[in-house]
Amino acid sequence: MKIEKYGAGVFSMYPFLSVAECRKLIEKSENMTYEKATIQAIAGEKLDEEIRFNDRILFDDVELADQLYQKAKQYLPEIVDSW
Repeated sequence: MKIEKYGAGVFSMYPFLSVAECRKLIEKSENMTYEKATIQAIAGEKLDEEIRFNDRILFDDVELADQLYQKAKQYLPEIVDSW
């Protein structure tokens, strides 16, 4: 696993997912409904395609979250900016 640090606690891990894992997640997402991504404005969520023009899926999957965390945790700091 290659870790590339960008500063301010931001980093990437490569390769984090295998090609097969990526394909599985893409297939899962394609069976869901994508929606236009909104931004957070003072008055709440707002669609503003000049700022954000992508589609997205929001879903909760505790098992998937745990699998990703277990895979990443050995590379994660114990404390992030004293959180």
